[in-house]
Amino acid sequence: MKDSTRVRAMPTKAAVLIVSIIVVFFATFLASTVWGLLAGAVAIVLVGTAAVVVCARNFRVEGESDAPRPWWKLTGQPLAGYFVGLIAVLQAGSQAISGAGIAEPSQLIVGIWYLLVAAAFFHSSWRLRSIAAAD
Repeated sequence: MKDSTRVRAMPTKAAVLIVSIIVVFFATFLASTVWGLLAGAVAIVLVGTAAVVVCARNFRVEGESDAPRPWWKLTGQPLAGYFVGLIAVLQAGSQAISGAGIAEPSQLIVGIWYLLVAAAFFHSSWRLRSIAAAD
C-alpha cells in the first residue's frame, strides 16, 4: 500500500472542506472581534488562501498522479473549477451588495480576493479544457 497525503475519497474531501470553512470562519470572527473589520478581512485572505492552496495541492481525482500538479492546476476536472469559480464570484457579489451601499475597506479587500480566487479557478478550468481538446 502506497503512503500518500493525497485526498481522493469524496467524503474525506467534503470533511476537509467543512473543517476549512469552519477554521476560516472562526479566524475571521476572532480577528474581527478583537482587532476590527480590517483584521477580519486580512484573516479571510490569509487563512482562506492557505485553505485553497492546501486543498488544491492535495485533492486528487481517481486516476490522477500523486506527483505535484502544475502551478495553475487547481482541480482535476474543468467542471469542478468552473463550479468553485462561480461560487467565488457569488461571494464577491455578496460583498458588493452587503452593507446597504456603505462600502467598507474590508468588503473591498474580501471582494477582490474572491474575484482573484474565481479567476484562478476559471483559468485552471480553461487550461484543463484546452489540454483535453488538444488530445
